[in-house]
Amino acid sequence: MSACLLSVSQLAFEFSGHSLFSQLNFQLFEGARTGLLGANGSGKTTLLRLLCGQLALQQGRIERRALPLYLEQSGKAPDADTLAFETLLAFRPELPPLWRALHEQEFHMADPVAYAEQVAHFAELEGYRYLAQAESTAESFGFVPCDLLRPLASFSGGERRLLQLAAIFAAEPEFLLLDEPTHYLDQNGLAYLLAALKQTRAAVLLVSHDRWFLDQTVDQILLLERGETRLYKGNYSTFAATRAAENLERERQKAKLDREIAQLQEVRRHYKVWGNQREKTKHAGADSGFESARAARLQSQSLQAQKRLHERIERLQAVRPWVEKTYQLEWQSSAVASQLGLYVKNLVLPYGCLQPLSFQLNLGQKLALSGGNGSGKSTLLKTLLGELDPLQGLVGWGQSVQRGYLPQFLPESLSSQDVSSLFPALHWGEARRILGALKLKGEFFHHPLAALSQGQQHKVMLARLILMAPQVLILDEPSNHLDYEAIEMLESLLQDFPGALLLVSHDRRLRERVTEAEICLD
Repeated sequence: MSACLLSVSQLAFEFSGHSLFSQLNFQLFEGARTGLLGANGSGKTTLLRLLCGQLALQQGRIERRALPLYLEQSGKAPDADTLAFETLLAFRPELPPLWRALHEQEFHMADPVAYAEQVAHFAELEGYRYLAQAESTAESFGFVPCDLLRPLASFSGGERRLLQLAAIFAAEPEFLLLDEPTHYLDQNGLAYLLAALKQTRAAVLLVSHDRWFLDQTVDQILLLERGETRLYKGNYSTFAATRAAENLERERQKAKLDREIAQLQEVRRHYKVWGNQREKTKHAGADSGFESARAARLQSQSLQAQKRLHERIERLQAVRPWVEKTYQLEWQSSAVASQLGLYVKNLVLPYGCLQPLSFQLNLGQKLALSGGNGSGKSTLLKTLLGELDPLQGLVGWGQSVQRGYLPQFLPESLSSQDVSSLFPALHWGEARRILGALKLKGEFFHHPLAALSQGQQHKVMLARLILMAPQVLILDEPSNHLDYEAIEMLESLLQDFPGALLLVSHDRRLRERVTEAEICLD
């Protein structure tokens, strides 16, 4: 039997007076590959930070055989002079400054004695062994030796993410905590990460919105819901099927108990009416001792029966299963004069792909736009929307079509606005309903967008698109930062979308289930 690496008992945590979770209890064992799922704001990142010791415990206990290494969802902006090698050595914090000093001494050699002492100290700390391991791991993530001497600021977001991943795997950890490790990775980067996860012997607890990735990497799901955790065996697809069956059973049980409670309430009502009639009989028969006593006895029996029924109803309500309200989201249909959504002829982009592009997108068609990081996917979308000028070529739109665009990042111009200001006042009720369906509480409706998490901001922008009723949708990484339930809802929405869709997404499962063809920019 595998040994226990981590044991959590009675763990509770509050943030700004709000309870994120209470009395969490679970264990993780050697070699386990666990996906941590939960709604936006449920406390997944907070839990990871507690497990690795970044946050102090408020209540409860965490027992660790070894301190896990933690890859954060978004790292700090790189310093201008930090070199890639220093990132690779980050999980041995005593090594980067020594390596930097040695690297600089090699060029100047001002003090050979000091240099020799530094070499000896670096070797004593097993720095050269660790350096070789780091170089080998970096190579497995697609880097060549000369890359490692480049400033970190010269790398793209995806390349920096790969460096962070290479660093954490180079440390040969016993236990890994990964928060959205696929962020900014293209298909090549994702392949490097999958290979590393297959080769490592470390136990892994990871947060990811990518359902296909979860299917490839985890053997159990730890669900964080309503302040509690529950462990499900199997990958994401197995979990989703189990949850669907559980929800159906809960709905069946709830409906059965609701019927029984309604019947008991009706019987209690009849007893109350009957008891009131006996009360009148008792007073009417005050001159007859027999009638009065009989009425009083019957009234007492009625009150006792009502009390028993009330207790029975309370017991049923106590075991009545919780079923979350669900709302069906639909696109509003609108008539258009043409079936043409978009056409592109001999288009040459200002950045990325330099080959001329030509394609046509009609209403009802759904295309995926693919390519590695830097291939020009976002550049193409901005060019189609007129935000960038092409080097040559033509972009045209169908007559009177309305287009909706969901950018990868929230525009700065919107961040200071309240959520409510993004919707016409006449449609505030419908906007609240859509946001509620996406599990964004009404209290956020008058908050500034900047105060919301990235996942919550994405939900607001998605709700705005639904209300716009566009005929052409252009989406740039729409599943980024969304929780798993919101992604399932997004997938269903896009499948039902009657117009034309151009989708950029690293989410393989979303692309496969929604789009019918692909335009590759590589």
